[in-house]
Amino acid sequence: MARIKGNKLTIEFDGEAYTDHVKSLKLEQAASDSKFVTFADAAAGGSYEWTMTGSAAQDTDASSFWTMVWDSTGTEVPFTVALHGNATPSVLEPHYEGTVKIGVKPAIGGDAGEDVFEFDFEWKVIGEVTKVTA
Repeated sequence: MARIKGNKLTIEFDGEAYTDHVKSLKLEQAASDSKFVTFADAAAGGSYEWTMTGSAAQDTDASSFWTMVWDSTGTEVPFTVALHGNATPSVLEPHYEGTVKIGVKPAIGGDAGEDVFEFDFEWKVIGEVTKVTA
């Protein structure tokens, strides 16, 4: 079995790994709220779009995920998610790839006594998420 577990996921943005910065990550597809639906969209049953959501540690180091998000606000960045942590995709352990548009700058700060300040993100995926098996 190739069940997905919460201890192996790796995530890269623009070829840089940020696995040690990201606490949670989801890719989800939902019906588009677009007011413009083409005949092709309607014939296919509707229009859909992907979002990437998650949370990560605040870290002002130059190589951190937080800094990449801060510096990349408003830009489109390619990503690769390996749910099984494998370096090479396979049929049983595929990778998922796409491009996200980085949203607003990440939060700064938190509550007294917290061990690590975190920030949440929700970004639109541009186009489709591609399942890569080889």
